[in-house]
Amino acid sequence: MFLLAAPALAIDFDFPKDTSFAPENWLEDPIAINITPIAAEDKTPASDIISKAILKYPDDFLETRLSRILVVAKLECYGAAFGGTYLANNRAIVITYRGAMNKASFEGRIHHEISSLMLESNRDLFHVERWQRALPVDFAYDTDKVIEQSATSATAGVEKLQSTESPQSLLTGTTDLRKLGFLNRYSTTSIEQDFNEVAAALFTDKQIWMHAAGSANLAQKVDVLIDFYRAVDPRFDRIFFHRLTQPLPKQ
Repeated sequence: MFLLAAPALAIDFDFPKDTSFAPENWLEDPIAINITPIAAEDKTPASDIISKAILKYPDDFLETRLSRILVVAKLECYGAAFGGTYLANNRAIVITYRGAMNKASFEGRIHHEISSLMLESNRDLFHVERWQRALPVDFAYDTDKVIEQSATSATAGVEKLQSTESPQSLLTGTTDLRKLGFLNRYSTTSIEQDFNEVAAALFTDKQIWMHAAGSANLAQKVDVLIDFYRAVDPRFDRIFFHRLTQPLPKQ
């Protein structure tokens, strides 16, 4: 086990070799969690990316919100492959990493799962109605629950998509999708996944601002998400998020 150090913060960081970290019900059907341990040569680059991601949060913010990060090469739940999940009661996240993976994509998975922990523990601060007003007419997520009622972030909608598309294609955005207000196909499965993907983009992708400028729906989601983060901690204002991907020039 490693310890990630940041200002006023220490997070347990581990590379599990089996599923002993999982709650007992995750080991049984229908979840039936399964992992492939990370390769030895991938541990250092994964650690470096995670350290960078953690340092993007305000000092001490994660201290009471995230206690453990687990990294594996492959994660399967409900018979499908996933990029990550979270254990709300343990304040932990599980994420996948392999050496060929794009660094920004991996970092996005970290912020994706952390945002679920935040949503789970602060659901009263999330403006569901405002988010729903940013959806296309006659659109419906595959699940209508804000917080998905399952042990992992897997949903019937994700399973359905993964039965016909590769995990990588689910995270590929298109101009048509972005105009409708979705960053990728994965975003269309539930409010939670949509929220997660916008959060990940705000922490890692400078193009999120350009995409939002071209879609009133996406711009509304960005506003709702920033308002949520700011309600959790006032340091998460719009300038904070702009500086993450578009650093202001030094005066």
